[in-house]
Order: sequence, then structure tokens, then C-alpha cells
Amino acid sequence: MSSSGTHIIGRRTAIIRLNGLPPILKRAFCLQRYADGGIVIVCLVVGALVGSTYYRDLHDAGRKPWFYQVDFGPAVMWTCGYGFVIPEDAAIPPLRRFLRQEVDQFSCADLPPVPPVRPEVGAQPWLMWSHLLRSAAVIWTMSSITWSGLAPLAGCFLGVTVALAYVAFRLVSGRLLSTAGAVFVLTSPLFLSQLPQFRDFSKVPFMLGLALLMAQLLILPITAKRLLTVSAAYGAVLGFAIGFRNDVFITIPPFLLLVVMSRPFASLAEWRLRGIALLLAGFSFIALSSPVLRVYANGGGATMSHAALLGMMHPIDSSLSVTNGGLYEIGYGLDDSYAAAVISGYASRKAGVPVQIDGHSRDYDAAAGSYLRTLVLTLPGDALTRAYAVLDYVIALPSGVVETDPISYRESLRPFYAVRSQIALSLWWVWPLAVVAAILLVSLRDLRLAAVLGLMVGYFCSYPAIQFNDRHVLHLSLIPTAALAYVLQTVLSRKWGREWRNAFILVAVGIAVIVVPLLLLRRMQDQQVRALINAYLAAPAEQVQLIDRALPDDRVALDFDFSVQRVALVEGSVATDYLIADFDAAGCDASVVDLTVRYETSPDFSDFTHRVAISLPQGSRPTRVTLATYSYSIAKTTPDAIWYRPKGYELPAAQRACLTKVSRLLDPSQFPVLLNATLPPDWERLPLYSTLARWEGRSTSTARGAYLSPPDVLLSRRDELAGDALRRSDLVEAASNVTMTTDGGMLVDGADGIGGLGRYTLLARFQERPLTRGRRIVMEGNLRQGGLSVGWLKDGSWSTPVALTEPGPFIAVFEVPSDGNYAFAIANNLRGPTLRNVCEVTRLAWLP
Repeated sequence: MSSSGTHIIGRRTAIIRLNGLPPILKRAFCLQRYADGGIVIVCLVVGALVGSTYYRDLHDAGRKPWFYQVDFGPAVMWTCGYGFVIPEDAAIPPLRRFLRQEVDQFSCADLPPVPPVRPEVGAQPWLMWSHLLRSAAVIWTMSSITWSGLAPLAGCFLGVTVALAYVAFRLVSGRLLSTAGAVFVLTSPLFLSQLPQFRDFSKVPFMLGLALLMAQLLILPITAKRLLTVSAAYGAVLGFAIGFRNDVFITIPPFLLLVVMSRPFASLAEWRLRGIALLLAGFSFIALSSPVLRVYANGGGATMSHAALLGMMHPIDSSLSVTNGGLYEIGYGLDDSYAAAVISGYASRKAGVPVQIDGHSRDYDAAAGSYLRTLVLTLPGDALTRAYAVLDYVIALPSGVVETDPISYRESLRPFYAVRSQIALSLWWVWPLAVVAAILLVSLRDLRLAAVLGLMVGYFCSYPAIQFNDRHVLHLSLIPTAALAYVLQTVLSRKWGREWRNAFILVAVGIAVIVVPLLLLRRMQDQQVRALINAYLAAPAEQVQLIDRALPDDRVALDFDFSVQRVALVEGSVATDYLIADFDAAGCDASVVDLTVRYETSPDFSDFTHRVAISLPQGSRPTRVTLATYSYSIAKTTPDAIWYRPKGYELPAAQRACLTKVSRLLDPSQFPVLLNATLPPDWERLPLYSTLARWEGRSTSTARGAYLSPPDVLLSRRDELAGDALRRSDLVEAASNVTMTTDGGMLVDGADGIGGLGRYTLLARFQERPLTRGRRIVMEGNLRQGGLSVGWLKDGSWSTPVALTEPGPFIAVFEVPSDGNYAFAIANNLRGPTLRNVCEVTRLAWLP
């Protein structure tokens, strides 16, 4: 019997049953058919009201959401009737003040009769986001040109997001659970906090829409009509979406996979059908994206390689609870200019001659892509570890730190959000179990479908490793919540398959696919990085002559003798110098060295100056700090000419004897990858790959992580053996998860804080007392998971706090900045996937 015949019989049966029912039940039966549509409309309206109200309240409170308003010049020009062109806002002071949010409102009357415009060069932001800018212009056309007037745009984004979330939940669960899922999205602190960031939130409705379309290719049987319809719709939505945010391109690989796997492989006709479906998707994409695609034809600047390099920098690691013990990093700055220096320096090293590369060019894109591939091949274990870390973070999102943040746009809602946070925290263990259980339940019916779902979950939950940020993953929180809804619906309905063998096969294959590659890639990376570091240390080098220069506050500058040579660079190219500094603990009394690598730069340009605290364990071998530095210059014929170069080291004068030698590689071009590394005497016995701090332990060095507040506070070896322990009687208040085990000893285990949950809530506060400038407290321990903020409270406010976020043993010193009344305090500083802190403090003492 055909499917159409079955459908007709089903309709006739329903009509017969309906005719036999009382009138009130007939009406109820008909209402059921329209219930989903009604709920979607309610979600749309309520979401729009909440979103617009939240945005208005932010502006009324004086807060200014940042969504790259400096790039909205074309929206202003379009609103004022000059077309979608890029204004030279530097020549139009009122417009420049508006785009910089110095004022909230702009009048078209403030534009000159013939506004100066800039040419379109490369894939510039104001062109790539043209649909977003035009959306703002439409609202401004109907009202006035104000930032606060964009509340309807916020309402539209949230309303559509909540409505599509309900539809997504409806695919896997009943109306009650789907409505609960929509309410979760509507009230989510993560969604609300990211909503005003229009540039990044605008992709969320489109990502959900594309996911819903792809989900249609998982519902069997997949008819030819459905395959072609879904393909055409997918291409159209994708083509329109890239005018808001090109992140949606990430959905192309899974779409291609689903099209290929959608139909049997039996005949040539089936492959023709797949080809037609892909052609339809391509044609509809081009038709809807043509206004934006022309931007990509102007040149480079549109690839993700630059952004992906920023995503691999060290500051991202602590957000993901990933650590390599502080041994190495590819870079230390989340700064576009710094990433450009690294990429341009790589291009010259690879070519063997100075290479000039312009930003937003094809050459720059090619160099960035080449360098990224080289990094992944050099650090394959870290690449996979970071993907797993993001997967872990995304699955834990519904109980993550962001979901427990207070939302203060309505005072009356604070009790609701307090309860919501408690519920979210209590369910932290549910989400990974729900995802695994959902895939296993599907396998009881269809092993192939379960494998595809597992692959899709792994792909979508790990791709933000390209450049991790909450704004890139908020929509993915629907994956664990939808998994929980599916599991609950299946259990309540008691409708699951009986192919238990499939579940065992899936578990065995899953463990092999997840664990075995990680072990192999880590072993490969350990060998590669070990050989690479040894090659750095053995490469021909010359000793750098350091020119001592006294600085204020008992500090000393050590200027490089080669720095002046960097004035005469090949114009427009970046030169790389690789420095190796030796610190000998036997020659100085410092336990921790405060080292600054100083850059000098042109005015108003990014400063690559880097400051780091280096722990010096005692031993016969030196601690070595390697660092790649970059120099750049162009012809200094204009006041805004750009140049930068390393100038030298700076450190306290008392620690000058610790630095025994600085070398510079003669030919850094032999190394495509130059890692910044801090190598303690025992580095060769340590694993040279990253691990997941939440799930894994690792061998630790004799060199502990070091934290100094202020950064130039001194800590000698004598200080490590002296001090008066803080007493338990000095503790004024502490959270329920904090225990002072002994005088000077403390255990933090859990997520609670004084006054409630929160990523930055206070954990412990000691007695306030009058203190003189220079009094110090030392804190030693082992941070196993989470993060802490530690420092002084003065009049209820933090004074020079320090963030302890690197897992492993640590030592920290805190000096009173000025005379006054202070209380020593410890608070949460949670950035990982869950609200969980595990830290053992072994020593907390006043230093003499």
C-alpha cells in the first residue's frame, strides 16, 4: 500500500471517529490540530516583548551594548538616502561621535551635502553584515536614527529564536516538554545577556532554522519531494543568513553528509536525485546571497583562519579548563594586530625573505590558513583536546556559569532567577547523561540513525573550538536540553526499541573513536614538541647584549642591543626574533621573578608588551623562557604611520642577578612554528600536550604557577619558610563549601558562595584590620578545578585582585597597596563548563 493511500485511510478513520464524538470533544480534537501553531505564535510574541523590553531597560540603565556600532556607517547613509555606501566618518564629526556611541542619536541634517565616502576594499565587516545593517536602517527609517531605538530588532531576534526553539523541541518531545524548553530559552541568562550583541546573536535564528531543515533529512522515509524541497530551502536560508553572519557556513559539511546518506545507494537514479538536490541548494543559495557574495570577490579577509588563530591563544585555555601546565603557548594576546604580526612573521619565515602582506588580502588569508594547518599538524593532540573541551562545555551549558548569572532588568524577577540558578546547578550532572542516553535510545530502533546523530552532536558541539566564546555557542545549549526532553518523552511514553545489541556496539565504537585518536595524537605531539624545543635550544644563536637602564620604583630596564636594527626593516614586512632567556635560581634569592617584555610602538597602535611571573625552583639547571617577538615598520611619512618593535626586558632591580643570559636565534626562519615556552629544570619529564582539567590529572613540575599582586611584589626564598599563619578565628564569614582545615589551611570544594550562586561570588572573608603599605600575605596550594579571585577588600570593593585560573600547584603573594583598612578575601572566578571549584590551600600566612 502506498504512503498516500495510508494517509487517506488515516484521514477517513479520523473523520469517522470525529463524527461519533460529542460536540465539545469534536472542538477539542480540532483545537489539537492548531495547538502547535498557536504556541509558536505565543512564543514569537512573548519573545519579542521580552527581547525589546530587555534591550530598552539596558539603555535606560545607562549600559551600552557593543555590537560593532563603528561599522554601521552604511546603515546611516542608507537611512539618509545616500545609498549603501561607506562614509568617511573621520571627516564627519557628528557621525563619528554617533558611531563611537558618544551620543545616542544622529540626524541626517548633520551630513554634508556630498558626504565623503570610502571605496569597498576586501570583505570588510560593513559589507559582510549588510543585511544586519539594513535591518537597523529599516527601523531607523520608521523612527529615528538612535541606538536605543533598535529595541524592535532585539525583540525580533529573540521572538524568532524562542519560536524556532519550540519547533525544535517539538521534533523530539510533546507539547508540555517543548513549551518548557521554549521557556528555558526565553528566560536564559545566556541568551538574554548575548541578545544585545546583535552582530553575533543575529545568527542564532538562522542556525536554528538550518538545523530544523537538516532534521527533516533524518525523519524516515525521506521522499524525493522532501529531499528536493529541503535542499532548496536550505540553500535559500543559508544565502540570506550570510548577510547577517557567515558563521552559518559551518552547517554545510553536515548538510552534505545528510544529503548523501538520505536515500539508498542502490541505483544511479538515486545519485542523480542527490545531485539535483545539491544543485537546487546551490542555485537557491546564489539567488539569495548574490548581494553579499560580491563582497568576497573584492579580495581576501573572509576566511576563518585569522579568527581560528586567535582562538588558539593562551587566554582561551582557561575558559575551557584546558592546561598544559604553563609550559608553552602559541601566543598570549587576544588582539587582531598581534595575530596579524604572528601570521605575517610566519609568512616571511616560510618564504625565507621579508614578505609584505596587506590585511584583508588573499595573500594574508593564504598565510593565515597555511600557518593554522602547520600549527594543527605540530599540535594535533591539543587540537583534539580543545575540541573535546568545547564539547564538554557545550553539553554542560544549561548548568554552566553563564546560566547562573543574575538578570537585573526587572527587580521583581530576582527571586525567580535565584530559584532558576539553584535548579540549573542541581542538574549539572544530567546533561552529559541525557546526551548519551538519547543517542543510545535512538540506537535501540536504528543504529545508523544513532551513529549519524552522534556524529552531528560531536561536530556541532566541538566546532566552536575554532574560536571559543559564549556568543558562539549559546544556540548549542538546545542540544543537551533537547536530548533531555527526548529521554523524558521516551521514558514517559514507554516507547523504545529492543535492539539492545545496537547500544553495546555504539558504546564500543564510540569509546574507540573518542579515546584511541586522542591517545595516539598526544603521543605524536609529545614527540614533535619535545624535538622542536630541543631544536630551539640547539640552534645557532648569538648572545644579546643587554644595556641596563634604571627605572623608577627600584626597577631596571635591560634594552636589547639589536632593537635599534629593527628600525630599518623591509617596508611593510614583519621580522621575527626568537629570544631565549636563562634564569638561574642559584644566582639569586628570588622565588618568583616578575618579567616584562617591553615593546615600543607608534601612537594609538596595539602594544604587544607582555608581563609574566616566573617561578624559579631550586636546582642545578636554569629555567628558560623563550619568546617570539615581532618588529614592523612602514615609511614614516605620515603622522599615523604604524611601527612596533621589542625594546627590552624589565624586572625589579633586586632580581637582576636572576637573569644570567639572553640569546637570539640567528635564523628563526628554519622554524615555521615558534612556541613561547617557560621551561623549568624538569621540563623534559613533563607531558608536552594539553589535558582537560575537569576530567584529567597531569604530572606537575617543581615550578609552581606564580601570581603576584602587584606584579612587582618581591618574594624571596626566605619568605617561603617564614610567616604567621592566618588563624581560623580570623575568618569572619565563609561559604558552605569552604572549610578552614587548620590555621593557614583551607579547602574549597563546591560551587556555592556567600549570598548565593555566581561565577564571582565571595567565598571567604577575613577580619578587616588597619594595614600599612607593603604588608604581604602568601598563599600556596593546588587548584584542581575552577578558578579563584584573591586579594584585598577595601570599603567593600576589590583592590588589585588576582585571578588564579591555571590548574595545578601555585604560589601567590599579595601586598597591601597603600595604608588603610583592608580585609583579605577569596572569591569564585569560574570560567569553565560548570560552577565547581576544587582548591586545596596548604599555606595562608602573613610574611614578615
